[in-house]
Amino acid sequence: MNVFVTWVLLVALAGVYARGQKAKECTTLCGCAARIRRRLAAVKNELDGDVRAHEKNKNDMMKLLVAAITADDDTKRKVAPVLAAAGKTVATCDIELKAATETYDKALKLTEQLAAIYSVQHLISSGKENIHLTLATSNPRMAGGGYKGVFTLGQLGTTGCKNDTSEDSVAAALTEDGENAEDKPPKLITHVNIVGNCQRDNTASNACDTGNNLAGQGQIKIAMTFDKAAGVTTDTWADGEAAPAILGSNAMDMIGDIGNHAHYEIKTLDAQIKSHNCRKDIRTYSAVASETVYKLLLTKTTEGKEEAESGDELSGSELNTVVSQRYGNGGQGSKANLWDAVDNSPAYLGKGKTEETTQVKKLKHWTK
Repeated sequence: MNVFVTWVLLVALAGVYARGQKAKECTTLCGCAARIRRRLAAVKNELDGDVRAHEKNKNDMMKLLVAAITADDDTKRKVAPVLAAAGKTVATCDIELKAATETYDKALKLTEQLAAIYSVQHLISSGKENIHLTLATSNPRMAGGGYKGVFTLGQLGTTGCKNDTSEDSVAAALTEDGENAEDKPPKLITHVNIVGNCQRDNTASNACDTGNNLAGQGQIKIAMTFDKAAGVTTDTWADGEAAPAILGSNAMDMIGDIGNHAHYEIKTLDAQIKSHNCRKDIRTYSAVASETVYKLLLTKTTEGKEEAESGDELSGSELNTVVSQRYGNGGQGSKANLWDAVDNSPAYLGKGKTEETTQVKKLKHWTK
């Protein structure tokens, strides 16, 4: 093969693996129960990341607040715009997390309902599910010694699905958007089929078709099978060796719209999280500078600009000069110029008349 062609194929193949592949649809009931739980767990993991980032921002914001009270005037001037921007970031995230938590609660309820239905379907479909009659004579009485019977129709399976995510046969990462996004949960069972076999005597291949009377040792078997579509029915019973004939097929959709609703709530939660600003780190200059209130407070804390209103914000070289003076060139020195001063600001512990103090950075949490 041409070297160039080989190289192109390798690049294309690498691109496919870099993008990842769509996870295959679940094909077992327990696998589908695990899959819907995996989907929600993956999105919940992102939500938990937002919560952790939010808690860190709240803690850092309170450090800014302490420094705004106890630090020297120069540090207070640096703190004010950042504190205002941090407050906006934290307040916005509070609202976003409240909405996301409500969506998560809905998604969790629907996810567990759907997983429970899959689990029930598994128990039903894995049972023995049959009636097996063996006739004693050619003219049996259905009493006493006229027949032998096995009656397990409706008997549930003995092993249920695990109440976790381990039974998903697909290990690939799951995603809720893009070309590899998860589809709606499948309905693996929508119909129950009544199936039967009949042999007229003790020879399995001798069917109970027209013109053949049942004799001693004749057998009748009735069972239930489950499928994702209606079965093709017949009024002719299969013999004892053949696959059971489908004698009747009835709708049995236990899932209804729950799968669609669970799918929608997980998608909604994922979209909410992706639109969040909770991962913005208020210790990063670009994060606070992106809040509109920051530039206004930066202006109002500049000498001669104390009366500035919205629309009067610093701009151009004047803005760059003030930013560089307070936070380093383009804000790149905000750690050294602002946060080191904040962390080293005194924090009063309020222990009576001793007025014991420590440094802000030594507080493990702002409430301590």
